[in-house]
Amino acid sequence: MDFEDLKMKVMILTLHSGENEFPSCLESIKRQTHADITHKVFSGLGNWEAHNALYQTVMESSGDFDIFIKLDADMVFTRSTVVEEICGIFSSVNDLDHLVCSLEDWPSQRAIMGMHIFSNRVMWNTISDRLFVDPDPYVPGGKIVLSAKGVSFATHMASPSLEQAYLFGMHRALKVIQREQPQIKVSQVRSQFVLLERIYDVWRVQPDVLRAAMLLGAERAFSSTEAYMKGKSSSVISHYDVQRVSSDEICQDIEKLWGRRSLRRYIRKIRWHWLPVTTARLKSPSLWDRLNFTKN
Repeated sequence: MDFEDLKMKVMILTLHSGENEFPSCLESIKRQTHADITHKVFSGLGNWEAHNALYQTVMESSGDFDIFIKLDADMVFTRSTVVEEICGIFSSVNDLDHLVCSLEDWPSQRAIMGMHIFSNRVMWNTISDRLFVDPDPYVPGGKIVLSAKGVSFATHMASPSLEQAYLFGMHRALKVIQREQPQIKVSQVRSQFVLLERIYDVWRVQPDVLRAAMLLGAERAFSSTEAYMKGKSSSVISHYDVQRVSSDEICQDIEKLWGRRSLRRYIRKIRWHWLPVTTARLKSPSLWDRLNFTKN
């Protein structure tokens, strides 16, 4: 570790809305060996409001810090040297302004991209999109995306609550459907649906209540006509009574909704939400070819 790396001032920013992993997140920050760390938590705000507040904080604090790490409350550093390693990357790469790293994702049991680190030169406009609240900032220098197959700096959603799991599945499905979006983000349609499929594949090998809640939350979003839902885990319990129903009954429900034979039904269902505005919203009419779903 270079001496200059040790002098870097780091702010870690955390969005918190009741995640189960939050105590572990805090503990992993306390264990960091880097000397100069300030931690700021944004709690009690809606998703859109919290992200706008976070980005505004980064810009307003640019004169006081060198690096800003966005570590959400459901993320936990994997080791005590993560911040030191990040400082080393920024110190060794000239004009690096945005670093994207992989996470060890518990729901899908895969490495996913999702941890963002910024220099003090990045800038955002106020976010107007309430669904996709993580736009890339303006950067005068460069951006690096570390391979998802590399070493992850943090875990993601390793011990969610039932409500947290349900809302996670719902939110992912909303990013597939993208109701009332002026322009469909095709890459998000595919990536979010593939993530839900991976969660189903993990659940199918070893069924568990939390992943079942994620898949049921996704089904709630797919089945609803509301653009932005504020569902709670009570929706799962009232319809499926997850706490008391037998595992066999849950398995039948999930297999019925997410089994491979049902995949085309999902695609048709999602497509019906788009049909009235497909021409106006798509840059290309070949969306379904571009999705390239391969399962039958």
